[in-house]
Amino acid sequence: RAAGFATLTALSGCESIVMARRHRPKVVLMDLMMDGMNGWDAAQTLKSAPATRDIRIVAVTASREPNAIDRARAAGCDAVLLKPARAESIISSVIEAKA
Repeated sequence: RAAGFATLTALSGCESIVMARRHRPKVVLMDLMMDGMNGWDAAQTLKSAPATRDIRIVAVTASREPNAIDRARAAGCDAVLLKPARAESIISSVIEAKA
């Protein structure tokens, strides 16, 4: 918000899918480690649907699991940022999505 972007917040993978379908954002910052449906599954669901497949998904994760980035890419994430992500990196990902 501080950078001038309108934002919405989803508290779960399932909620992120509902919100993305309803609001059709240009970009979703997706935490991969969530309760219930995780970010990998939510990203895959969004990318597999015609109505949401063009939404840019940027995974944001603290996972140090060796294959976390590969799993995120395989699920359809367009970019991956490791926490703690710098504000500049997040803003660049959002701006790139708007272009």
